[in-house]
Amino acid sequence: MEPTKDEIECRLCGSVAKKEFQTKVLNQYKVVYYKCRDCELLQSEFPFWLEEAYNKAISILDTGIFLRNNENVKKLTLLLTEVQTQWNEKSFWKSLFHKPAPYQGKVLDYGGGHGILVRLMRDVGFNCFWYDKYAKNDFSEGFGFEPTENYDVVLAFELFEHFDKPKENIIEILHFQKPKLLIFSTLLYGAETPDMNWWYYAFEAGQHIAFFNEKTLAKLETLTDYLVCSLAPDFHLLIRKDLKLDFRRLRKSIRNVESRFPSFRKLYKTKTFEDHLLLKNKTSSAEEKI
Repeated sequence: MEPTKDEIECRLCGSVAKKEFQTKVLNQYKVVYYKCRDCELLQSEFPFWLEEAYNKAISILDTGIFLRNNENVKKLTLLLTEVQTQWNEKSFWKSLFHKPAPYQGKVLDYGGGHGILVRLMRDVGFNCFWYDKYAKNDFSEGFGFEPTENYDVVLAFELFEHFDKPKENIIEILHFQKPKLLIFSTLLYGAETPDMNWWYYAFEAGQHIAFFNEKTLAKLETLTDYLVCSLAPDFHLLIRKDLKLDFRRLRKSIRNVESRFPSFRKLYKTKTFEDHLLLKNKTSSAEEKI
């Protein structure tokens, strides 16, 4: 076994990351965590245990998966409506009225897991599609990624904290479609390293290996052609630098989600039954060919 290193090269920015603490992962492996002295990414030593940690695509500790997806749909509905509204405002006078407009483009859920979020987004009325290199699409089969299509918005929920090569992983997503927006979630830590009881570490599951704060996200602006806009401690945007969006309005758009979501949902036409008919026809056509 190799001796513990006191410092490593940061896997995001390449600067020196110094040993911050050591703990047990998966209740068995002694693992060192390092903090970058430049971008402050808090990262594990290179994660040799991931194959074991991912025996199941979803950790058994993730009891909030359905609640979280439901909340994300509401936030996305308000946010994407605001984005479309701003894109529609081509004159000063139109910008004064802020008339809500339903989002018109295609959305890709990158690393979409079992397809829960895609199904919920389509139930609202979004033209949302699924992509995941590792998981099985259980809930949104028939609405997967098509290489010939363009997706202006890409979602990356609960991915960043799983990245073993964060720089390469993030750039891969951005180059995958060159989207106008990348909407992602990861819970930021503050200026200081969280204590060992911070729930987001999830050492027992062994899947969370990279932790960001505001300084870490700011570093992404120097590594990509995107600007960073944090809407909440766990909800963020990367916005292509050639686009103009009002960050203040974007942040305001996801306030009071529960009370505002019902009225915004009325702007959209659900795809639930439409998708049912589409899949039914596909199934019938496939059976006729047999």
